[in-house]
Amino acid sequence: NKQNYLFVVHLLLYIQRSTHIAEDLCTRYGITDWVTRHYQLKFKLAGHMARRTDSRWSTRILYWRPLGGGRCQGRPCQRWTDDLDRFFKASFDLEPGGWRQLTFERKRWSSLSDSFVEFCLNSFAR
Repeated sequence: NKQNYLFVVHLLLYIQRSTHIAEDLCTRYGITDWVTRHYQLKFKLAGHMARRTDSRWSTRILYWRPLGGGRCQGRPCQRWTDDLDRFFKASFDLEPGGWRQLTFERKRWSSLSDSFVEFCLNSFAR
């Protein structure tokens, strides 16, 4: 009915205004949204983990593959490196895992962080 429709419209307008105000305040005070921060930290952790040469459990668990290489039927779960693999495939035409060699060039690796975040945010928005 019309009353419910108007209620929903006013609610959506309120949410839109509130979101706009919150985004403006975050921009004004330099607060990074959590999605951007997540991808920044993921890139930093990837570099740290790829540079490790020992076999600590944390390194082994992040690169773990199931025995036999197969996974359950259905949509495959994403691995934590999938975003990195997609970014480096699109940007540098590197095969999956090829980005690990770049981590040893620390200055170059850190210079790619913003590009990675932008790539992920654009992929996330689609």
